[in-house]
Amino acid sequence: FFLIQMGIKTFTKQVTSAKTSVDPSEKALHQLAVGTKNFVQFQDVMTMIWKRLSSPDKEYLGIQKALYCLHYLLLHGSEQVITESRVHQPEISTLTSFHSPIAQPDNGSIIRDRAHDVMKLLNNEEELKRKRAELAGQ
Repeated sequence: FFLIQMGIKTFTKQVTSAKTSVDPSEKALHQLAVGTKNFVQFQDVMTMIWKRLSSPDKEYLGIQKALYCLHYLLLHGSEQVITESRVHQPEISTLTSFHSPIAQPDNGSIIRDRAHDVMKLLNNEEELKRKRAELAGQ
């Protein structure tokens, strides 16, 4: 209901907002994944994910949440998420060495870890297919 009221673009923006350190809920992630299966909503969701991933360091919580969402979408979203993520691998890869004194308390280690996790999925097509199939069967 909440998603229908505000639209997927605004919903994605709120889910990846740097205003709180709390990761998005499973329900919110599921709504994003469903959105990626609709052509128009896919564009809105992914545009916001890429925007957050290219945010300045001071928005590190938004980057952190966008990586969290992207990991989920790679496993539960449309196949197009995988295709588009491969195009954006260079940007994701740079986040594996993210470091910012602003990102407390760990100087960005959560971002580095999440970027590594996303890259692992993107670099191992067989494992990604297996995990997607396993999760689709649940």
